[in-house]
Amino acid sequence: MKDKLLNISRKHPLSIIIFTALVVRIIAMIFSKGYGFESEHFFYVETPNAWLDNIDNAGYDSPRGISLFYVSINYLIFGFFKLFGIHNPQWLMFFSRIIHGIISLTIITLGYRITKIISDKKCAVSVAWLLALLWFTPYVNVHNIAQNLTVPFLLYGTLLIVKQEKLRNELKHNNLHRSSFIIAGIFFGLAFSVWYQSILFYVGIIIALVMLRNWKGSLMSLVGFVIAICVTQTIPDLIVWGRPFVELREFLGKGSEYLFNSNAHAPWIYYSFLTLLVALIPPISFMLMFGFFKVWRKQFLLFFPTFIFLLFYTIFPNYQELYILPVIPFFIIIGMAGWYEFRNKSSFWLKHNRLERYLHAFGCFMNAVLIVTTIFMYSNKPEVKAMTYLSKNKTVNFFVINDETANDAKRPPLFYEKHWSDYIIVNQKNSNDTKIFDRDADYVIFRGTDNLGNRVEKMKVYYPNLKHEVTYKPYFAQILYKWLNNSKNDGCVSIYKVNHE
Repeated sequence: MKDKLLNISRKHPLSIIIFTALVVRIIAMIFSKGYGFESEHFFYVETPNAWLDNIDNAGYDSPRGISLFYVSINYLIFGFFKLFGIHNPQWLMFFSRIIHGIISLTIITLGYRITKIISDKKCAVSVAWLLALLWFTPYVNVHNIAQNLTVPFLLYGTLLIVKQEKLRNELKHNNLHRSSFIIAGIFFGLAFSVWYQSILFYVGIIIALVMLRNWKGSLMSLVGFVIAICVTQTIPDLIVWGRPFVELREFLGKGSEYLFNSNAHAPWIYYSFLTLLVALIPPISFMLMFGFFKVWRKQFLLFFPTFIFLLFYTIFPNYQELYILPVIPFFIIIGMAGWYEFRNKSSFWLKHNRLERYLHAFGCFMNAVLIVTTIFMYSNKPEVKAMTYLSKNKTVNFFVINDETANDAKRPPLFYEKHWSDYIIVNQKNSNDTKIFDRDADYVIFRGTDNLGNRVEKMKVYYPNLKHEVTYKPYFAQILYKWLNNSKNDGCVSIYKVNHE
């Protein structure tokens, strides 16, 4: 039996990798509930569901420079399931995770195919394994993260161009398929329409093609790109705003805000190249980084757009690691191809291949530890659980969120509350404003346990009959994250019912 499995893995390695990736993603689909990032939930889950439920104040009452294309896709997905009577938020998100997880498998396949063209099958298999089981990929792949959804489009567009460039340069093939560049441009346009900032990668591709003297290819690609954005930026905007290209104009009009939103005081971890070194796990990440720069000239078509993207978000770091997700597969592909090329010619590594195996084993062990934490991670569990708790009471009209340890006004995920009830948030800025308590509340929700007793007593001045119902604690990884950041809010959420008798 063992020999049979080994024979299958040798003959059909990609099938084994895809199957393994699917199993891991199924676990993430089941257990990785909630949401990790504000944009993931409030733009791409809450907004389309509010529209489906005919809620006027859906938190999207004016253009924000965020493409409605992905919002529209989610609108159709959630609308399809609601059409068949599925309205429970947890079931809706479960089916959403299934769809996103299945789509993500194309990332592995496309990464394998690109690597096989620029390197060899052995290197392609290594890339596929890394794309399949890198510790954060199963979690990211099943969630509504626009930056990740751009990856299949970027990879397929790149694959088409890499194929044509191989015919043009290595095989001296003159009968090129110009339509391939148009189709590639369409896929780059779709990627752009999912997440506008992916334009950085496409600009890099165009410049690289020009520098490689493929003017016709770059022009044909632009034709496809324009076709894609004319469709994707017209229909959704016409439906929502009554005019085409509204969100795109807003994005272009505030380009400096969206693209050059530099956080000069951002921690070092948010500088893209440093983020990669940590996220891809040393020492493997150092091997990939070395390989990435080792073959920059040989793999210029792939290297240049990836390098431009990473350089940009190193010069203009953002507080969200999500911004570099679109180019991580490209970095892995180039880095692995470069490392394999170097290692196969290095007398040191040829003599010390056991050392390399030990280094890989260490990286795999660390990756295994991390992946176990992410595939079971219930992100923002207390916030989701609190809203789910309120959803069971159909008479909820208004509730108060006490978040006096914070200066901002983090919104609650009303999608899980189902009734889209009104609420106010009490924070450091307005905690002494008595006017905000002039409405009867059904519940008071306290974020964090810091100074909780005094905060409860303070709220009893306005709502005397407060009764504790339940307290939800966050997933342990989030507890660790908040502890490392010295956050006053430990992530716990306590629900108190207001007794009106």
